[in-house]
Amino acid sequence: MTTTGIVCALAIEADCLNKVIASGLPGGHDIRIGVSGPGAEAARQCAEALLEEGVQALLSWGVAAGLSPDLSAGSLLLPTDVYAEHSVLPVNAAWHTRVSNMLASSGLDFAVGAMAHTPGILATPLAKQTLVSTGNAVAADMESAAVAAVAFNAGLPFLVVRAVVDPLARTLPPWIASALDEDGGLRPSSVCKGLLHHPADIGVLPGLAWEFHKARQSLCAAAKVLVDGRVFLMAGEVAAG
Repeated sequence: MTTTGIVCALAIEADCLNKVIASGLPGGHDIRIGVSGPGAEAARQCAEALLEEGVQALLSWGVAAGLSPDLSAGSLLLPTDVYAEHSVLPVNAAWHTRVSNMLASSGLDFAVGAMAHTPGILATPLAKQTLVSTGNAVAADMESAAVAAVAFNAGLPFLVVRAVVDPLARTLPPWIASALDEDGGLRPSSVCKGLLHHPADIGVLPGLAWEFHKARQSLCAAAKVLVDGRVFLMAGEVAAG
């Protein structure tokens, strides 16, 4: 059985995949989805748990911060490399080509380039710009480098599919990270507390909600195309080849 393991930081990121595959997958194929929680260590543990379940390839899936002014909220990302702290880990070229062709043939636009690693949320344009000089990085996330390292050490194909949630110019409220729950939603009590200390931030929230909606919309569109086209399920063929 061909099995692809997909690591998502948040349940809301995995939701699109779960809905698409709920009706079942072609015989002899399987997708295992792990929801790790945010951060590199959580992603590493999730990826290793998927390996123990026998997956034959690993994919990092979810949202990311945009580092390029050309990317807006909802821009789909198919990186060619992941910049870890001390190394550059390429995605599997054959798998990347198959996914690229499938997305392009469906009419979905996407950006390539590299994904940079960040240990935490990039709350300001200045914080994002510090990573722009990292090779050709067009976006950043907290989990892909850890998943890539697990795949590399295990000799398995690896891929990243992400969507921009906050563009380069977006400034996030300083309290937003602590207000997120384990599913990626905002805790009402934490939001109230944050706004109590930073009342001007109330004007930012509708924009943040819209940007997350656009990112999720892109992920759901990609999930349907890739699962229907069995591109996720080709990972085992890539590994065998």
